[in-house]
This record gives sequence, structure tokens and C-alpha cells, in this order.
Amino acid sequence: MRSFLVVLIASLAMVSCTDAEAGREKTYQPLPADNSESELASEGLTGQLRRVNAAAGNFVIILDNGLEQTFKFNDLTTVAGNTKNTLLNNRVQSLVGLEGAEVTVKWTQNKDERLATTVVVGDARPELNKIAK
Repeated sequence: MRSFLVVLIASLAMVSCTDAEAGREKTYQPLPADNSESELASEGLTGQLRRVNAAAGNFVIILDNGLEQTFKFNDLTTVAGNTKNTLLNNRVQSLVGLEGAEVTVKWTQNKDERLATTVVVGDARPELNKIAK
């Protein structure tokens, strides 16, 4: 019985070593790209407006998981929403001063940049405020 256990353990050890070595011989093959980025862009990302840099033509939102996302904007980017009883004037510059407000951004991907096409502004939610004061 004892010799059977020794043979069994030795066999298992040899099989596991063989599998580990075989795994090293394989070359890395990345998974094919999926459409998740384009699907996400069409659905939009919702987060909290962190900052707007009108001079640089971009703004940053922070997601619930703490990840910051930067979006470029241009004259075709539309802004909608009703914040503090003031209807926004459809321009990204109207986001200045609304840091902390919840926003949903839809965009198009252009190389490494995300160009915002639509920004919908909700009310400020201080209980979710992730912006360091």
C-alpha cells in the first residue's frame, strides 16, 4: 500500500511538471478585440465631473470605482441638463463651476483620444463627492 502511494505521488508530480514545461513553450496569443469600447461609447459613461480645462479643450470625470477619464471636446460637443434651476446653454464651457455634478458622457474614439459628443449633466450629489477639497 505504501509503495502504491509513493508511485502515485511521484506520477502526479511528474505530470504537473510536464504540464508546466509545456505551458512555457507556448507563445502568448492575445484575445481578439471585442466591441466593448464602442458599445460603452454609445451607451455613455456616468461619473462625477472633476475638472474642466476650457483652454486645453478637455474635461475629466471620475467614475464610481475611482478611475479618472479624460475627454476632449469641440464646438460640436453638446451639453444638456438642468442644474441648480439653470438650463445649460449647450456649450462645454457651461460646465465650468459644476465640478461635483453627475454627468453622462457619450463619445467617439479617435486614435488615443475620446472626443465627447454629448454630455448630460445631472444634479450635484455631495454624498458621492470624490473630489478632494
